[in-house]
Amino acid sequence: MKNNFGYLHLLLLLATCVAASTVKDAELGHFFDITHEHRPGMPIFGSSDGTGPVVGPYKVINDTENSQLNYSPMQLHINSGTHTKAWTTVDELDLETLNGPVLVVEVPKDKNLTAEVVGFLNIPDHVERVLFKTSNSDRDLMHKKEFDSSYAGLTADGAEWLARNTNIKLVGLDYLSVGVMPDREPVYKFLGKDIIPLEGLNIGGVHPGEHALRCLPLSISYASAAPTRRTKFDGCWDKGNSALICQYLESHKLSILTLDENVFVFGPHSH
Repeated sequence: MKNNFGYLHLLLLLATCVAASTVKDAELGHFFDITHEHRPGMPIFGSSDGTGPVVGPYKVINDTENSQLNYSPMQLHINSGTHTKAWTTVDELDLETLNGPVLVVEVPKDKNLTAEVVGFLNIPDHVERVLFKTSNSDRDLMHKKEFDSSYAGLTADGAEWLARNTNIKLVGLDYLSVGVMPDREPVYKFLGKDIIPLEGLNIGGVHPGEHALRCLPLSISYASAAPTRRTKFDGCWDKGNSALICQYLESHKLSILTLDENVFVFGPHSH
């Protein structure tokens, strides 16, 4: 009876977490795709026409047993659409860095991310992943096939400031490069191998604040960039409530054995 009362107490606490968080966001517990779909007419560097067809014409192949298979070639530009850059090759990227808590920051309108602007944004010390939402999203640049060299991004001194004064390991932006057009090479140099760039993000509708990032680039041998599917997740597991729940679990020697969007299963600590 005592244990049942304890479980009831915990369930009430979890219900409070859900109720309190629901007030903050009506879309709780859902994944949001922040990837631009690959399609003909995506912008690419230096082109006014954008990309060509992504999927070629279907071909029918007869196998040895006289059955038919559909075959179609696919062509993707590794630096177009939503993609991940690598200092060396994408198959060496750290998946733990690519997935985890992320801070979405809204950049002042029509501003590049200079050292002054990045310092003004006051990124907290605990943040290791940041996505910059710039005027590129307001201008809808990723949906225009003609490349626009006036896009907003990191300047060389902004990248240097970010690398030297924060704990950032991953930085994302809402156009084809995290670095502004004249400074692309020095920006990548300052980011180096320790800060992974995510580019071409679809974050126009994402509210600033902390989210969870899921990012899995295609594993392509010898490629310096790769198309990537990315999502952000909003849920009720915020830091204040999770700390309270963890304290309760610890004091009652309980563990969460499984945790799903709607299912919590509790049991004794394993040894």
